[in-house]
Amino acid sequence: MPGYGFAKASKDKIRKWNNLSKYYLKNRQNLRRVFLLIDSRRNIKPVDEEVMNVMDEFAVSYQIVLTKIDKTKDVDNQIKIVLNKVKKRRAIYPNVIATSSKEKLGIEDVKSQIASLIE
Repeated sequence: MPGYGFAKASKDKIRKWNNLSKYYLKNRQNLRRVFLLIDSRRNIKPVDEEVMNVMDEFAVSYQIVLTKIDKTKDVDNQIKIVLNKVKKRRAIYPNVIATSSKEKLGIEDVKSQIASLIE
């Protein structure tokens, strides 16, 4: 996806990866939900919005996982800000999971969400 770790790749390679990602999302048969990780210190960035636009376009359900909440002062307010920003999106799953790998917070919630999607 654009901006997701491809900073050192050529523009042609990034374009090819983007096309491949879009092809997968458009033609996926068993994809139930995408978990979109967003740094809680940075809010939703334009690159995140690009990804959400693609998910909405292809009707791919996605859920936001806020990361690094141990570095955020007011987690509840941060969740409200994110939910307010995405409330009109078509494919969003309206439950934000707040996580911290350092403090081991929210990890079980993510696992539980994933398990609930497996048949």
